[in-house]
Amino acid sequence: MTIRVGETLLQLIEAALETSMRSLPETALKDHKAIYKAFKAGDSAGIHAAIAVSSESWETNLTYEGDSDLSAATR
Repeated sequence: MTIRVGETLLQLIEAALETSMRSLPETALKDHKAIYKAFKAGDSAGIHAAIAVSSESWETNLTYEGDSDLSAATR
C-alpha cells in the first residue's frame, strides 16, 4: 500500500508541476522541489509548510477568467 500511495503522490505532483510550469516556471519548480525534498525526508511538517507556500504562490500569481471581481473583493 505504501508504494501505491507514493506512486499516486508522484503522479499528482507531476501533473501539478506540468500545469504550473506553463504559468510560473521558476516558482513552480522551486515549490515542487521543496515539497519533494520534505516528502523524501519524511518531514510531514515540512511537507505541509512547502504546500502552504506553493498554495500562496498560486493564489498570489494566478487569476482565472471570471474570478477577477471575486479576487479583487477578497484582497
